[in-house]
Amino acid sequence: MTRFQQLKRFLLNSLLGIPILWCALFMSVWGFSVANGMPPAQACEINCRPGIADYHAVMDALFPREWHENSYTVLRYEPTSEPEQQIVILRKENGSYEIHHYSLPKGSARVGDQILQLRASHPDYTPAQLASLIKVNHKAISLDPKTLAQLMRDFDNLRIPTQLSSNVILDGSTYDFWFIAFPACHVLHLTTSDADYGHDANAHPIVRWMNRIRQAVEAAQ
Repeated sequence: MTRFQQLKRFLLNSLLGIPILWCALFMSVWGFSVANGMPPAQACEINCRPGIADYHAVMDALFPREWHENSYTVLRYEPTSEPEQQIVILRKENGSYEIHHYSLPKGSARVGDQILQLRASHPDYTPAQLASLIKVNHKAISLDPKTLAQLMRDFDNLRIPTQLSSNVILDGSTYDFWFIAFPACHVLHLTTSDADYGHDANAHPIVRWMNRIRQAVEAAQ
């Protein structure tokens, strides 16, 4: 097998687990260039990661991120070697918080891996139908009010840098963050990747904060 064939196989086998920044490498390997009409970012993602539209749609069906509350925060974790999970923090009228944790049962394969298997058996299923075949646990979590209040104050004091890293991260975990403020329906959405599941001290501030929330929620169960 030639080196080119080895690289091609590696890319094809890793499509659902690599960050979108691999798109530039994929395009260069397959001979695309700006002169030949580089597709927009959305098309780039679809070309680089076949099945990504299925993945996002199934994830949204499994892990709801539309709530009718005053304001709420959705934290979605997509590690490369562990099952995906999501934490939702709801702000109540009295200023207190309610936490919901969505996770796959212990021993489950990642959602991305399950989609690949299910799609092979059910090629005509919609993402919603595929999602109905994947089990997700949903728990209401009680955290110490003082601990949670401190975490939320730390979030209020975060300074999110506008200049994001352009470095390619191999096997980077993906972090999705949404903050929805009612009644204005203002939405802040950030997607970023980080190596080693965010344990690096130089990780993005949102990544470090999200992992503090995750650790507190997991410790409470």
